Amino acid sequence: MIFAVYASSSIGDLASIEGQIAAGRQYAAAHSASTIDYVDNGVDGTTIGPRLRQLLEDAKLGVFRRLVVDHQSRLARTPAVLIRVIFMLYSEDVRCLILDGNGTRPTIHRSEAIYGYRPSSPSPCKSNK
Repeated sequence: MIFAVYASSSIGDLASIEGQIAAGRQYAAAHSASTIDYVDNGVDGTTIGPRLRQLLEDAKLGVFRRLVVDHQSRLARTPAVLIRVIFMLYSEDVRCLILDGNGTRPTIHRSEAIYGYRPSSPSPCKSNK
């Protein structure tokens, strides 16, 4: 299995990025998975950066089925961007694993934790008429 690992830093902190990547790789290795790294350096998290955009495109192509992020703030800094990204991944059947910021257990095991529905359930974003 392949896990995508996403890391970001708005100020270009290489030590922070390296730590995020290491945490994601360690989590993937513990689950016998290989990784593909995506890093947005100098992106503030209030928008979708170029590498996150590439990650979303790769999710559409089925390149990976799991995304590991060291902390929610690395994926997005605003609820609107976070929900948009997770919904896009969920639509491609990609599970988001957001670690606790220390590279350990995920605080969100699956994207259903945010949306509360499964693919066979009606979408909360569409009218059910």
